[in-house]
Amino acid sequence: MQQRSPAATVVAVLALVVALCGTSLAGYAAGKANGDSVIKKRSLSGNRLKADTVTGAQVAESALGTVPRATQADHATQADSVSAPAFHPLQLGPGIVPNAQNRPPGWRKDASGFVHLEGAVGFESSEEVIATLPPEARPAARATFLVYQQGGPAIVQVQADGVVGLGDGNTNTLALDAISFYAGP
Repeated sequence: MQQRSPAATVVAVLALVVALCGTSLAGYAAGKANGDSVIKKRSLSGNRLKADTVTGAQVAESALGTVPRATQADHATQADSVSAPAFHPLQLGPGIVPNAQNRPPGWRKDASGFVHLEGAVGFESSEEVIATLPPEARPAARATFLVYQQGGPAIVQVQADGVVGLGDGNTNTLALDAISFYAGP
């Protein structure tokens, strides 16, 4: 076995000590450093920030501009004063009766032009015409709905002429609450 010269051993030991101290020092410095001391103020653009990390505490809200159309909201009257659309009873067909255990059958038209039927009806005969809607509550074309009926599902069709009819199903209690369609403004 060959012996190393003392100078080579000293250099090797010194290199090992420097390497160990360097990694230890780097790990220590990384743990002690924080963003405020490492990053120069006003040096980051917004796309360098992690999403959802800036809160109101870091933002001078008085420096922000007005959101477009926010001035309209500042002058709006009470927003929660919107009332429900008016209820209109359904004009029921012969042999069709309101179901006493549910809300009365009727319709409402919302501000967007959608008609919502509600309530439930019962059948005293095998009549398929449930009701007739007035012109302002009719769809432009036939609309078909799968609805709940006591005893299973049923198909209800709302025609452009306003006739609401039972397309398929038995003549038990029929819930109308799942029927909504666009009838125009």
